[in-house]
Amino acid sequence: MNSARAEGTALTGSAGHAVPRIVIADHSDDGRARLAEILRDQPWQVIGAADGRAVIDLVGAGHADLVMMDSRLGALDGLEVCRRIRRDGDHRLVPIVLISNGDEVADRIAAFEAGANDVFAKPLQRDEVVARVRSMLRLKSASDRLEDVRQVIFALAKAAEAKDRFTLEHAERVADSSSELARRLKLAPKVIEQIRVGALIHDVGKLAVPDDILNKPGPLTADEFDIVKNHPVVGAEIVLPLMGQRDLYAIVRHHHERYDGRGYPDGLAGEAIPISARIAAVCDAYDAMVNQRSYRAAVSHQRALETLLAGRDEQWDGRIVDAFVAIQEQR
Repeated sequence: MNSARAEGTALTGSAGHAVPRIVIADHSDDGRARLAEILRDQPWQVIGAADGRAVIDLVGAGHADLVMMDSRLGALDGLEVCRRIRRDGDHRLVPIVLISNGDEVADRIAAFEAGANDVFAKPLQRDEVVARVRSMLRLKSASDRLEDVRQVIFALAKAAEAKDRFTLEHAERVADSSSELARRLKLAPKVIEQIRVGALIHDVGKLAVPDDILNKPGPLTADEFDIVKNHPVVGAEIVLPLMGQRDLYAIVRHHHERYDGRGYPDGLAGEAIPISARIAAVCDAYDAMVNQRSYRAAVSHQRALETLLAGRDEQWDGRIVDAFVAIQEQR
């Protein structure tokens, strides 16, 4: 195996970007050499690993864009390595391929349940392996770009929250309660994650609201309220690159819609409002009520619940209000 590609620093492509790094793991030198031979003459940096611990360390250090490993790696086998990488929030999106000695359905199911993206059965066919690796690396590159956009938007949302001295940690509380409520309603895990992220950034559009309006100690004028009402539209424009994550986008744009159609910015009513936005609206309203604002004092927990119940099927979806109240009453 070419030592420069196995252990050296990242090579650079013609566009000046670091080429993808593929960690290949096998307990034997011969096994790693065979994998390296399959991946030869490709614009990839190949890094060898002799055991599962080495794989985890390389991934943790950010040296892997894709992992290909034999399912049998000794004490720390491929399945356990998968599980540990998936538990690591910073690197959970790294594609993982397990290489199996056979093509048993049970083995493939176990691999996918552990977090593998694909399973290659021996003997490996070079053209097929290269094509599938290219496909996974393209998806990884797209995911990385999307994650970079998300981090920028998170920073903007934090900046928006910092403009209002009364909303410290408001977004985190709304995100926690929204995701808990989504689980209560038995939504899919992918939807729950989008709801959590959407709730974290739901007020990012307040970046466009002047500080003197956000922090005004008293009622807003009609013109001032119109400026505030524009923040979901501004927020939706900011998160437009994430529009493919529809539940996340829906929260940012529609968390001020009302169930009776008298909300903003689009005047949606009933189930035309995405369920993610209906969930966030209830949690956002509750948190706003029980915490002080520049224009009013906080109300009690019980008074906030009474207000939500009074607004069932008018301001908020009654089914979601009931589920929120049930969660609160169980505490």
